[in-house]
Amino acid sequence: MNKNQIEKLEITLSDWLHRHDLHHDTHFYTPDEWAERGEEFLTDSDLILVFENGLFDLINYYSHDPLYKELDDLIEGFGYYFELGHAWNMGFYSLEILDIELPTIPKGASYREKLTDQRWIKKREKVRDRAGNKCIFCGKDHSLEVHHTYYRYGWEPWEYPLDSLMCLCSDCHKERAKQEFRFRTFMPNLTRKELKLLRKGISSLLNRFEREDVEALISSFQKSTDDMETALSTLIENENI
Repeated sequence: MNKNQIEKLEITLSDWLHRHDLHHDTHFYTPDEWAERGEEFLTDSDLILVFENGLFDLINYYSHDPLYKELDDLIEGFGYYFELGHAWNMGFYSLEILDIELPTIPKGASYREKLTDQRWIKKREKVRDRAGNKCIFCGKDHSLEVHHTYYRYGWEPWEYPLDSLMCLCSDCHKERAKQEFRFRTFMPNLTRKELKLLRKGISSLLNRFEREDVEALISSFQKSTDDMETALSTLIENENI
């Protein structure tokens, strides 16, 4: 077992589950913890995940869903695949078991050199294909780049979920990176609770309401109370649930 890879997989998968609100009633087990339960299946896996609710439905009934394919891609990025033990648990196994030879990274390889790795090239093409080979913001079909919306120390360029990567033209890439950096420099003004509320609040707004109405409401916070009331009324009238 590659302990470093399995630890990175668990962290990344946990974040992905939270992002898609699929983390409820999920729990990871190490092989030793799983053995203590006396389970019959998945005893030879490197990591085990038990789940109910949304993830249960996705795994068992919606294999055609794009989210399912994203999950597959995420796991493969760390050199793993999953198998079900029961309908409510899965184990993670190295692709090497399937006689799939995993590329090796030369010691001391630069970031630029890693961008020539076939795993990144494959991931990059998936991101561009999902975007129709156009910038997702302005629609340009040239000078396209793939933007990582976040980085983790020690993660390789391809070890990120597809939905954390954006197909952007070079101009939009620069502007997006600038705005993300400015937001990060603002975050010290927020408490841990405020950060959590902000993330959950915006996520809920975008799920329930039209994006342009959400943007109008947030913009109105810098204007008069009347403008705020108008924007809020429009938001509620156009609720999409």
